[in-house]
Amino acid sequence: MAIYRSDQAQFSFAPEAYDGGMPEKATPLAADMTSSNNTVITSIAAKAGDRSIYITPSRSTYFNAVSECYAVISADTDTTSTNIEDHGAAEMVRVIGVETGNASYDVLHIATPLAFDHDIGATIATTTSGGSTTLIPDAKIADAKSNPYITWIPGVYETVDAPDLEESFDARHMLADNSRRNPFLLVKGTQSFEGAVSGIVLLNGWPLRFALGEIDSMSIAAGGAVSGAAGGTAVANTKIIGGKGDVFVKVYVSTGNADIANGDTLIINPPTASTYSTSATPQRSEIVKVVAGGGSGLTNNTIIEISQPLRYAHEGDGSTHADENVVKKIGTAYQKHNIYATTKLPSMSWNINVKDENGENDFQRRYYGGKVGGLTVTAEEGGLVVCDWDSVSFMGMVHNQFESPRDTDTSGVPSLPVGRGMRRYHPMLKIGKDDLGSPNTGNGLPSTSPYYFSEGNIKFFGTTVARLRSFSLTVNNGIEPRYYVRNTRDDNRGPFEIKEGERSYSMTATIGLPDAASSTGTFDESGTHNIFKELMLSGHYTDGSAGGLNNEGLVGFNIEIKFTRGNDEDDYIMLRIPEKYDGTESADATSSQTGGPNRQGAFIQSAPINIDGSNPMEQSVNIMFSSLAVEISDKESFYP
Repeated sequence: MAIYRSDQAQFSFAPEAYDGGMPEKATPLAADMTSSNNTVITSIAAKAGDRSIYITPSRSTYFNAVSECYAVISADTDTTSTNIEDHGAAEMVRVIGVETGNASYDVLHIATPLAFDHDIGATIATTTSGGSTTLIPDAKIADAKSNPYITWIPGVYETVDAPDLEESFDARHMLADNSRRNPFLLVKGTQSFEGAVSGIVLLNGWPLRFALGEIDSMSIAAGGAVSGAAGGTAVANTKIIGGKGDVFVKVYVSTGNADIANGDTLIINPPTASTYSTSATPQRSEIVKVVAGGGSGLTNNTIIEISQPLRYAHEGDGSTHADENVVKKIGTAYQKHNIYATTKLPSMSWNINVKDENGENDFQRRYYGGKVGGLTVTAEEGGLVVCDWDSVSFMGMVHNQFESPRDTDTSGVPSLPVGRGMRRYHPMLKIGKDDLGSPNTGNGLPSTSPYYFSEGNIKFFGTTVARLRSFSLTVNNGIEPRYYVRNTRDDNRGPFEIKEGERSYSMTATIGLPDAASSTGTFDESGTHNIFKELMLSGHYTDGSAGGLNNEGLVGFNIEIKFTRGNDEDDYIMLRIPEKYDGTESADATSSQTGGPNRQGAFIQSAPINIDGSNPMEQSVNIMFSSLAVEISDKESFYP
């Protein structure tokens, strides 16, 4: 008998186009679909995140039978149409209920939110033998056109707390002699799905985005200057048209033809100025790879397939998005990735695939609609830069264990298929070790070195902190699951959505006291900063200007945390506090940080001196701040 081992587990994740939409292109074999029962989307287009699909009236009966309770959307990929959604991406969903009676449409209710957009007219196909344990739906989507996207890894991770189902039951008591103070009845409560990943050794910045918001990716020249054509060549008169989450996009060519071949790496909407994105000025640029449909002479409205779903919408007819140019990346230029805070967090899917010690009999579980409640970045002397997803809340989970003890039950209930397999079963591709890495790029697992503490540099008030022993930076998003009163049709008592609360930031550090001479200077623009003086001032400065001294209230100070890989100045991760950090001291008249709403820096809450035998003497510093941005420069083109 073989056993399951932790070291056989494969963990991966992917961003979702909309909360709960597990990104996976699932195209069944033609022989596994019943074309005579096909229908189409009618009246209302299906969008990513939807849990209901509107189809031709009187056709829902084909999705309410024992063997046909799975539907394939966009199953008839039209290779001639110029409509993006006519091309898919195809996905298989599980039907958990139907509604009839409207003259214009029937409604299919599905178990999980859609991952992709599908236009009116897209084909909805049924699958044969859907309820048979001899040919479970997982086996149907192993077609060559199927494509997994949940293949990113956060880094070198040590522990994964799987967000498996947690049931709650309420004990109800009743005034009755025969209860003898015992609960009269146990009733079902809510379901929750909470997970975490601990001890992630960063190989790049892949996991950092999900506690803040969005990320822009662009090419940079030597020395870090941003330029649209740096490291690549512009594709003349060409735009890429597609919606958020699309993997099939349209090539808009205003004049002539476009030379975009399969295997080309495209930078969509690259910046034209030497700047970085912020929450106030997002660039919405991204880097993808062409995997199908490319050529040397593409005409207008040609459809190509890209390696991963678009992070942003690049829509219009070319004239309305005249600024969204396309650069074809060449060579090994560095890429810059700017992560900035947004109101709405990106949601993610997790996938855990575990095989037994013989490499067989795998079980797979997938978790959808996850949002990072807490992120911690730490480093200490002699160690590596480590990141934790402290808490991640999910909307639900699905699995690949199809066979149910009730598969032979023919009683059923109204509007629900009978013998439909195990609850929360969902057809999905198996994701193994050979699939991990940036999806469909051929890059596989990252091969870069980690970031060492010995390659780091931390600045407070524009000055390097020489004796920093350790630090820990935390982002808390105040995540709250919302359940609402609703008909789930399948006893799904998990959250309907995960909503963000107020975001907070904090940082702790252990710092050795500076040299004695540096503590004796005066505190003006030419004086010496240190932790004690900053604590006394509480971030309240008087700034010199042309009109004299202006009291600008609480300004705070800047923090820069930068780790350069292999001491290569063009390969780094940098955390900027505040988001608009410009590299100067906060009290400097030339600094753009002037205090006031959304402009304040960091504030020291406490910094007691530890008289405990440590030499040099140390301080345990607690810091609070109100904004953060992450700037990354590396040779990793593709980011989730």
